Amino acid sequence: MLTREQLIAMQRSLEERQVLSIYLDGRASDPASRRAWHAWLVATMASLRATLTGDAATLRDFDRCAEHLTSALVGVTGALRSKGWVAFVSSDGVALAEPVPVLVPNVVRWTRGAWVSPYIRAQKELRPVLLAVVDARSARVYRYALGVLTPLETFHAHAPGFEPLHMGSAPRPHFHPGTRGTTGADAAERARRDGTERMLREVVERLSQLAVDDAWILIGGMPGASRETLAMLPDGLRSRASLAAGLSRMTPSSSLRQAAAAGAQRLRRALDADVVQIVLGHAGDDARDSVGELDTRAALALGGVHMLLLSVAFTERHPDAAEQMTRLALGQQAVVEIVAGGGAERLDAVGGTGAILRFPTPRLRPALDVDTESLTT
Repeated sequence: MLTREQLIAMQRSLEERQVLSIYLDGRASDPASRRAWHAWLVATMASLRATLTGDAATLRDFDRCAEHLTSALVGVTGALRSKGWVAFVSSDGVALAEPVPVLVPNVVRWTRGAWVSPYIRAQKELRPVLLAVVDARSARVYRYALGVLTPLETFHAHAPGFEPLHMGSAPRPHFHPGTRGTTGADAAERARRDGTERMLREVVERLSQLAVDDAWILIGGMPGASRETLAMLPDGLRSRASLAAGLSRMTPSSSLRQAAAAGAQRLRRALDADVVQIVLGHAGDDARDSVGELDTRAALALGGVHMLLLSVAFTERHPDAAEQMTRLALGQQAVVEIVAGGGAERLDAVGGTGAILRFPTPRLRPALDVDTESLTT
């Protein structure tokens, strides 16, 4: 999938072109429905073409895009073999055609510029997860991204071993070497603890190196070791880290993948809730943030948005408005977050959209009507 920067670059390259944007749901509940996506696409394309009222050049552009789309799908004879599939096509050719490992809704749009808001929602799955499974003797670090779990590195606790001697003979039970009253068992236990602590610090150092791309961090394994590892993380990493219960070094890969996916969703929704709370707490007249469509669109019109928030429900109920706001945000290099879970519910209570602003913005409250003409012509 495209990164945010790549998506912005592609959108800019197509913003003055008529673009056919395709999103296909790749799920198939039974073998008989493996080609259901194809029948839906053919019917939807025919219906869309019938609605075009432009001149002959418009129809030629659409038909040329349809031909490019057919070429991009020529090798797909059955199921899509992925959760979703996305394409952006202009009359000059295919700008993007790729399977995506996340669910996307069935969408066909013929607009000026690519229809990108569903892609933004899918991009949230790009953020990788670092999973560390630790116990007192060993630790293993994995990377989970786009449904794939990759083992990265294994660590071991090394403690110096010794066996106390007594006059050159084997030690008697409860014998100790007499060093400040420390028994051999106590010294061995302390050495084991020191070895475990060194190993956990090595794990934390490695996680810090791997997490430079804002990866989520999950820590599972023995409760004591996993809590200690979490506590060792620097503050900047601990804010995007969480414990994962029920894991051990014997956990199969399939269960580790499920735990990583579930943990990533939990962390994403917690972050969504935190960002929404910040916006709701700062919103107000001439404040740093805005809530509701009216004030947020005013901030977008002035180029003052740092991060645009849209709830999932808002994008589904008002797709044209969500798309226009998304394009405006991307055009000013803003981050776009489509939030879910409890944070989205709180955002829906104030209109389903808000923004963190670059500077205090007066509330101009422009007209609510979406300029769909600019999207479709």
